[in-house]
Amino acid sequence: MVNDVIIQLTGGVDSTVLAYYLKDKYQLHAVFIYYDYPPQRKEIEIVKDLVKNIDIELTVIDFSSYIKSFDLPPISSINYRLRYQYLIEILAAFSAYPNFNTVAVGW
Repeated sequence: MVNDVIIQLTGGVDSTVLAYYLKDKYQLHAVFIYYDYPPQRKEIEIVKDLVKNIDIELTVIDFSSYIKSFDLPPISSINYRLRYQYLIEILAAFSAYPNFNTVAVGW
């Protein structure tokens, strides 16, 4: 049986509901992927409040320099898109907790 689960939190409704659903079933370890774009300033505050309310740890993974290393339009642009972004985020979550084998996402 899985006891430790990484949960990727975004500050949105889906990941918040998932966190509340799983909090009594597993030992959750939250991850927030930070890209340094304006909406995330509010999202990170929501995530910090959530992890405090449900008493789980939070790891923030700073991807801002990673994003800036590509020749992409500004991240605030509607044309922003990173190929395989979700796969990259899942791998980043596992890199924060290399001994775990389960990640929960609510995109």
